[in-house]
Amino acid sequence: MGFAASVNWRAPHRCGRASRTAGLKAASSRASAGNPDARVWIDLRTALNYCPGEPQYARHPNGRFARQIEAQLDHFEPASRRACK
Repeated sequence: MGFAASVNWRAPHRCGRASRTAGLKAASSRASAGNPDARVWIDLRTALNYCPGEPQYARHPNGRFARQIEAQLDHFEPASRRACK
């Protein structure tokens, strides 16, 4: 009996509804932190975003401008570990 034959491919997914919705709630609260319309610089190589006034703002060659809400929804993390005001 090979490996593929020993695996039950039809096993039901045991993740409860409460745990799935809790993850969505946490993600939406992170995405709403700070000013959603703030213009941030996102570094595509490091997946970090920079607020206006930070030394690295608009200085990385591998980046572009975006609204803060777009950066948050695309999973870019603030370099300063807090959202722009």
